[in-house]
Amino acid sequence: MTAKPSQKSLKAPAGQPKNALNKAKILGVGINSTSYPQVLNWISKKLSKQQKFFIATPNPEMLVAASQDPAFKAVLNRTDLTIPDGFGLVLASFLLDTAPRITTTVTGTDLVEKITKLSPENNWRLFFLGGRPGIAEKAVQRLSSICHLPFAICHFSSGPQKLSIINGKLEIVDREENTRSLIEINKFQPHLLFVAFGHGKQERWILNHLPYLKIGGAIGVGGAFDYLSGTTARAPFVIRKLGFEWLFRLFFQPNRLHRILTAVIVFPFLVLQEKFFGQKS
Repeated sequence: MTAKPSQKSLKAPAGQPKNALNKAKILGVGINSTSYPQVLNWISKKLSKQQKFFIATPNPEMLVAASQDPAFKAVLNRTDLTIPDGFGLVLASFLLDTAPRITTTVTGTDLVEKITKLSPENNWRLFFLGGRPGIAEKAVQRLSSICHLPFAICHFSSGPQKLSIINGKLEIVDREENTRSLIEINKFQPHLLFVAFGHGKQERWILNHLPYLKIGGAIGVGGAFDYLSGTTARAPFVIRKLGFEWLFRLFFQPNRLHRILTAVIVFPFLVLQEKFFGQKS
């Protein structure tokens, strides 16, 4: 039985996130064309109806990974909502002339913060799982201060740290820690579970465990805890809006070079390949 959510619902904005049948396809992965108000409204309605859900937040790097890993692509295509976390997806949608067209990004980091701000008035309990040791706790402490939250509505756990992908499947080495995390989550019964194990791992973890979790819904949020905790600086809003966050990250985090090159070189190449030669299954 999932956690019983508040019956309070956000005011519905014009339009709703497209359903799975109307997702824009980019490199074989369905992406919802949506916005923050629409996503928040969708979440609120799902919680009010006690319908368990799974949200993924793919960016260009994740779509490159999915193009090379059919199992990961299959996981992404089994989500209830797949939001565009990256300006590259907007550009790809324009180039591929997808239907529907993706016109704006919905980042996992900003979505977590917006959900957190709304949680007191909606009586939502939040659980932060994953990240490097101590990061989830720092994220909760910082958000609690910024959003003026009652600390009791948030809980956290670093969760299992030893996760790997072998032959397309998730392998959890520290199973005891994983079991402890599951017990903590089900005892707390959060409305929203934010999972930050890194792309590929977190989505598989959610899909594998969702049937056994007493939650409203789960969202894979990648490195969001690093930004929300203040451990890693985010690019200024204007730079993010212009689509140059990758350049900011490269300047301040040169160790991310490989990941950034994947997003700004490999991803565009694959999109152009799809444009002119079609999607390879």
